[in-house]
Amino acid sequence: DTIGDMRRAHRAMLLRIRQYILAMRESVDIADRRIRRCDPFIDHIP
Repeated sequence: DTIGDMRRAHRAMLLRIRQYILAMRESVDIADRRIRRCDPFIDHIP
């Protein structure tokens, strides 16, 4: 049925978006750590 297919597609889309957000957050975290390691003056900034 069409509603079931739509629901399944919607769930797949949400999962894809969640994975994308997690990957983005992880890469930002890694970049942030790299910057902090390079520049000791950034440490006191929250």
